Amino acid sequence: LQFLYFIEISLPINMLLPVAATVLVLAADEHIECQTFRKVFGNGKNLCEKMWGDAFVYSTDEEHAYTMFFTDSTNPNDAVSERLAMNQTLYGYLRKGESEKCLSYLHKDAPSPQPEDEVNICYPWRERSCCHSHNVQNVTQLKGTYGSGYHWDRCGKMSAQCEHFFINEACMYECEPAAYHFMRYPDHSDAVGEHPNAHDATNSSHNKWELYHMPIKASYCDAWYHACKNDLFCNKNEGDYFACAIEYRKEPEPVIVIHDGDDSIGTGWIIGIIAISAFAIIATSALGYLVKRERAGKPIYKPVNNVVVPVGTELQETQS
Repeated sequence: LQFLYFIEISLPINMLLPVAATVLVLAADEHIECQTFRKVFGNGKNLCEKMWGDAFVYSTDEEHAYTMFFTDSTNPNDAVSERLAMNQTLYGYLRKGESEKCLSYLHKDAPSPQPEDEVNICYPWRERSCCHSHNVQNVTQLKGTYGSGYHWDRCGKMSAQCEHFFINEACMYECEPAAYHFMRYPDHSDAVGEHPNAHDATNSSHNKWELYHMPIKASYCDAWYHACKNDLFCNKNEGDYFACAIEYRKEPEPVIVIHDGDDSIGTGWIIGIIAISAFAIIATSALGYLVKRERAGKPIYKPVNNVVVPVGTELQETQS
């Protein structure tokens, strides 16, 4: 004899709330924080000139432009500085001669060799650098020097080839002596001619760490963009790193990641995946609840002869 069963299932509401909240948050397009580099920047010029405000300039005149990484035993940026010093009409406020000072934040006072017994990730500058080894020991140290707001991977793990360029930029800023030539507010005594933005110690908005219009090789900027074009980055103020840092301090984690349509999945697919995941979670929770009731001697399934049937309702049993 086979019995007809009635099922009584009543899942706790707290099992459903996290799933519902996840779907609602991911469906909120107004909270978009991250996009692909392709969407945010579109090309290498925009990447170099927008990511760091006006710190860098995309330069097709590569004889007079710097690189952020090198493998030669001699730093090629030293020769660039010498060429620029002889062409003051192009960069009229370049300091005299070779730099003997560094940017003033977590840097050394003047460039010097790195200790031979200290290994760090910014090895190209080991012969002459402005960085302290303890600030550039590894990627984690380098990335976290200025706080979590300046982590370059806040929109998710980056591809290795993309992260490589962010490591290079961080090393260049910390270690490159030539960066001193491009302080936004230079020491007046070092400048060639009058500088309209000479550092004023009485002006609270002035600093000795900010870069301004340092020319970067166009080929380097283009390579950076192509390495990262399918990775994700903050789209605040067209990808401005400083604006993103402020936003990250307001919100510990990006609220939502939305991919652009051509080379990644869209919002509809994301919500669909979340919905399927939510169903799987509910189904799993229901099964677990069922088993728990059975083991406690309070089965959810009730045989038909234990069910109270309203008067006038016919209940048929199927005989085997």
